[in-house]
Amino acid sequence: MTRTRRILFAAIAGIALRCSTQADEPPASQPAAPALALAALDPSLAPVAGVTVSLKTSAKIDADQIALADVADFSGEDYPVIDLLKRVSLGDSPKVGAPLRLTQNQIEKAVAQAAPDARLCFAGAEQTTVERRSMRVQMALLRDELATRLKAQLPYAADRIHVSHIQLPEEIVLPRGQLKLETEFKLPQRLLGQVGFTANFLVDGRPARRLTGILSVDMDCPAYQAIRTIPKGEPIRPEWFREVSWAQSRLPVNAVTALPPAHTDANALKNIQPGEILTEDMIDHPDVVKRNDSVLLVIQKGGLRLSATGLAKQAGCAGEVIKAVNLLSQKEVMARVIDSKTVEVVY
Repeated sequence: MTRTRRILFAAIAGIALRCSTQADEPPASQPAAPALALAALDPSLAPVAGVTVSLKTSAKIDADQIALADVADFSGEDYPVIDLLKRVSLGDSPKVGAPLRLTQNQIEKAVAQAAPDARLCFAGAEQTTVERRSMRVQMALLRDELATRLKAQLPYAADRIHVSHIQLPEEIVLPRGQLKLETEFKLPQRLLGQVGFTANFLVDGRPARRLTGILSVDMDCPAYQAIRTIPKGEPIRPEWFREVSWAQSRLPVNAVTALPPAHTDANALKNIQPGEILTEDMIDHPDVVKRNDSVLLVIQKGGLRLSATGLAKQAGCAGEVIKAVNLLSQKEVMARVIDSKTVEVVY
């Protein structure tokens, strides 16, 4: 081959191989026309087949790491190199709502470290925008879940408990994945009122978001409301009241939770108006059991009813809880006064 022809071949080869640094040239798997002409003239001077990496303008991902496969497409016949390139890490994924921009130059540097000997041609976009896929938590479902979990920790019937005023943001956006909620409640001594909570959101087992807030807890309690005027000194008759269910936060502290039996001599200490909630300071409670009275101790457990002879250690009116002693076992118990001869053990 003459010297002139060799110079011509070298020039044509330089044009054909320039795609390794210019993104807008034809992919290496489809050699440019000059390269084809070169190979036809002398197969020993044809360029080695490479891989074209075509960058996308944008990508949305779920993983914690950005892989080159997320932001680029590949062409060429060097499949081992393509498999390697797909796994090249481009760093941590962006946070939800904070897109990350990667330039072609940044990506080329990362690829050069992972596959320094690969023959590559970069094409496509000059930069790519990466976003983390997200999911939104419905606030109504979260409120219901918090309420259900709190009720399960309280020693009251769930249908009597009301949970309200849960302070939450308008929406919660999390990375997409398997969601798990962990909760913790700071219960006050009375168990009701203002309760602090912490909600930890885990996505695929990893912490994703932490919320703290306050919710209000109330409970329905029985109370008795007068349905007629009861003058001072008049007896307290059960038929003159109706049982109502009120939120504990609205009830007077000393609201009566059990009406005196009809046969006791409980009288009104003041005029009671229709609609008023009956309180202890409205009633003159005569003691129906005196200290050291002999009483029948009744023990009720489910469908089982037991009784034993006991001794009252305190005086008490109907419905009041007093101390008593089981004369058989000599054990002291707390018992509610039923009448002048009977008390029921409470637990």
